[in-house]
Amino acid sequence: MKNNIKFNEWLVGFTEYNGSFNININNNKIIYNYKIIQKINNKQLIYKIKDELKVGEIIIKNNIIIYKLNDISKIIDVILPIYDKYPLLSNNYNNYIKFKECILISNDITLNNNNKLLKINNIINKDISNNQSPIWNNIKYNEIKSINDIKDKISKSWLTGLIETEGSFYIKRESYSNISEYGKYKHYFGISLKSDPIILYSIKYLFHIKSNIKFYNNYYILETSNYRSLNNIIKYFILNNNNNIFNSNKSFEFTLWKRTLLNNKDKYDKLYKIQQIIRLNKI
Repeated sequence: MKNNIKFNEWLVGFTEYNGSFNININNNKIIYNYKIIQKINNKQLIYKIKDELKVGEIIIKNNIIIYKLNDISKIIDVILPIYDKYPLLSNNYNNYIKFKECILISNDITLNNNNKLLKINNIINKDISNNQSPIWNNIKYNEIKSINDIKDKISKSWLTGLIETEGSFYIKRESYSNISEYGKYKHYFGISLKSDPIILYSIKYLFHIKSNIKFYNNYYILETSNYRSLNNIIKYFILNNNNNIFNSNKSFEFTLWKRTLLNNKDKYDKLYKIQQIIRLNKI
């Protein structure tokens, strides 16, 4: 990980919506796996995660790379302590809690297999989908009024991990224009989540984004092109040596986006070309 980034906190942010805690029962055999899936163009990052955790395996299928760990003892020793110390902020917290409870039951030598299966099935079937991560202390998204309400909830390492997977730095054509044959282009930052609007509201206040959060096609969406907000974002993710703190392909995307925002934001022919490069980088 780059300077100022704490791996364990970063990993929790990275896996909020990109990690899974799976329980499968097949012929009375219980199988657990902790899994992270990325496109193959992020394979160096997946190998870095494996190197940091020092457990698990990597599987490559077509254009997908998967980090997977299904050894119960290693999950207990390596994975559970991370997510216990740094709780997930999203609804994925509920999946983790079920996963942890079931693993501890499977590992309980005082129970026979039938009792284990009964207890585990009860946990799997228990509806805790609406339970909020304890990090929010039952605060609702519409109760957040300022940065003071969330500043102790979100760390830079966690948010960097989240933005690596869910955030986007992009350039969008605003309109056709007589200014150039390419039209008028603007820089944007955006993030969309299927659940947990409280996370978007926290990001909104953190970067002083004035735009309202929208709900469209079952996603909560936060997006801004405000120059002041974009500069706040740049300052947040830049190190003293002017490098950024991202570890995935997001680093390349952010670098191009930042450079053209600061130096070429009115050169629409250049922005068109950079827009295409950023789009190709996402494929």
